[in-house]
Amino acid sequence: MTTYAYGQAAALPGLAALEVSLCLSADGVLVCSHDATTTRTTGVGWTIAEQPWSALSTLRVSAAGTVDPSQPAQPLSRFEEVAPFADRFVLFAEPKVQEATQPLLTALSALAQPERTVWKSYVNAAAFTEAKARGFTTWGYVLDQPSHLGDNLERFAASDTIDMLGIALSESDELVSAVVAAGARHGKQTMAYPLSTPEQRERALRLGCTGLMTSRIRELLPR
Repeated sequence: MTTYAYGQAAALPGLAALEVSLCLSADGVLVCSHDATTTRTTGVGWTIAEQPWSALSTLRVSAAGTVDPSQPAQPLSRFEEVAPFADRFVLFAEPKVQEATQPLLTALSALAQPERTVWKSYVNAAAFTEAKARGFTTWGYVLDQPSHLGDNLERFAASDTIDMLGIALSESDELVSAVVAAGARHGKQTMAYPLSTPEQRERALRLGCTGLMTSRIRELLPR
């Protein structure tokens, strides 16, 4: 996740929101990364929590897994480099390690854009109450595990601390539909993720999802 990538996405017409995942470096820097390690994105097997930003900043994120693998590699980004996009877009933010939770809550509050801030996490995460207290919207995504399903799903869907539900499109039609239905019973929308193809977009809409998350914005964003 790089500042360059966010800039490219933000330039596309019709985009309403951006998503950012955060880890915490050894010296307390919020680093934009979905993974707790840098192995997959840079080829260097470091754990972000064990390295200072001065070391992490030397790494380069490969474009090999993107729609344009010929583009040059880019440096990792700090949250403060992405934060200005909150002036124009809704910002979905998720701590990917527990240690990043409080620093991220503090950093998001400092933006003074609660109406544009969505706290994102798995549905039984502990920080939703604090995120709501700070004025943020909340999005809890459901995983295919007992602690998220059955009576627990109904309880989470009814919770005052969760505003929207989420479900991965790798799950079955039955599970996606169950999450959509649970949300609907409590007046909440469901967002599907991650979309890669037009067929996945159509499936998500057919199953009742009203929000769509994708990194393939140019290909999938309706025009």
